[in-house]
Amino acid sequence: MSQTDDFSEVDYQRYSMLMPEERHRILQDQETPVAVRALLFYQQGRSRADEQMFEEAIANYTKALELKPDYYRAWSDRGDALKRLGRYEEAVASCDRALNIRPNGYSAWNHRGIALHQLGRYEEAVASYDRAVENLPDFHTAWYNRGLSLEKLDREQDALTSYDNAVQIKPDQVQVWRSRGTLLHKLQRYSEAIASYDQVLERKPDDCKAWRKRGDALRQMHRYEDALSSYDTAIELNPNDYSIWIDRGSTLFDLQRYSEGIKSLDRALELEPDAPISWSFRAVGLAKLQRREQALASCDRAIAASPDDDFPWRIRAALFRELNQHEDEITNCDRAIELNLDDAALWDHRATALTRLHRHEDAIASYDKALEFNPDDHKLWYKRGLALRRLGRFEGAIANFDQSLALHPDFYPATRSRLYTLLTSGQLFSHLLGNCSTLEREQLRHDLSNVFNSFTKTKLPAMVAIGLVALFSTHSQGIALAIAVIFMVIALWGDLITEAEK
Repeated sequence: MSQTDDFSEVDYQRYSMLMPEERHRILQDQETPVAVRALLFYQQGRSRADEQMFEEAIANYTKALELKPDYYRAWSDRGDALKRLGRYEEAVASCDRALNIRPNGYSAWNHRGIALHQLGRYEEAVASYDRAVENLPDFHTAWYNRGLSLEKLDREQDALTSYDNAVQIKPDQVQVWRSRGTLLHKLQRYSEAIASYDQVLERKPDDCKAWRKRGDALRQMHRYEDALSSYDTAIELNPNDYSIWIDRGSTLFDLQRYSEGIKSLDRALELEPDAPISWSFRAVGLAKLQRREQALASCDRAIAASPDDDFPWRIRAALFRELNQHEDEITNCDRAIELNLDDAALWDHRATALTRLHRHEDAIASYDKALEFNPDDHKLWYKRGLALRRLGRFEGAIANFDQSLALHPDFYPATRSRLYTLLTSGQLFSHLLGNCSTLEREQLRHDLSNVFNSFTKTKLPAMVAIGLVALFSTHSQGIALAIAVIFMVIALWGDLITEAEK
């Protein structure tokens, strides 16, 4: 970087080529001009910084500044060395001194931004990077750093624009492509994330982290075979990273290749025997293979490795559900809930288990807890309505079905349950005859519309097909129509039976 603003380029280059002995002699010579001695101390500081000897670098920059207090580059690089030592407040102060001397000093603005970022002062960091790129629009490093701070402020789109500017200026920046890919992944823009990871791998084919992240993005797109290929490449590059073996095993589970997935997890456990996530995922695979006792044993190993993790308790609860051991299922749900009190899914699971034991009041209490944490879940309101209906509390059940439909107007199970509740409570015919409020009449109209829409989407095509087959077989429109009507009655009767079973 040019030093012409502090010294001529000729002087800077001439003194930078001095041998250490000659440099020492000139520094000791009292006849040496102060400005030259300041330059020599500064150059020694740069040399120490290049060798990662930042304390010595700072000492030399300080000596240069004692001789030349308006030495912009010494203040700026001193700030850089201080931030590399984690002395961020001092780094900001040093950069401020540099900027008092040269307000358009883009390097000092960048160093200052990095120090502010490390202090968690992200807005100020972005402002510093803005000044850096204002003074040097092609300053790709500042654009990248700006993106990092913007991400911390949850300004993802602005961060992405900064990363785009950085790679447009200097396309071979692997770290920027990686950060860009990670951000796009976070934004669920998986195809674009993969394209960024591919840019990393084009420049650095042995980047294990990029292969793994690429696999993660492919897995999110349900491209499991491609994800598996990426994980395999990552493992070739780093076969001793147990976490990649876990990802590989989970992907094999996605492909329903459970035995192979368990082998991958066993390899992960060879590398890291106390990794609770490996034991937990292994339990999932064993459960899929109906090896429930071994699955429970894997859960126990996960719990022993990480007693505060609710995940293995969840798996145990699911295993006991499959075994129809609902008391044990509830006990394990309770242990999971102790560790993760505000998880609506756990309270929902617990409520379902209580329902199977006909403990409907307790189930309603669990649904209440689930709704406390997830009040906009239409299925929770629906299931709570079913529990109320089982207790004969029809008005409460209907109110819950109404709430479910308010959140998801096309949720047919809630419509069907609502109509069935009106029927069994003796209110349906009264409503049909108009003996109800305007609001209830509108709701009934909506319910019947939902029933019609569901029928035309799910049952009418089959009814038409059966009718046509009957027509072509018998050549009798009456018989075909009768068969179609019988099918319709059976379908509607099936809906009634389904509701009765609930």
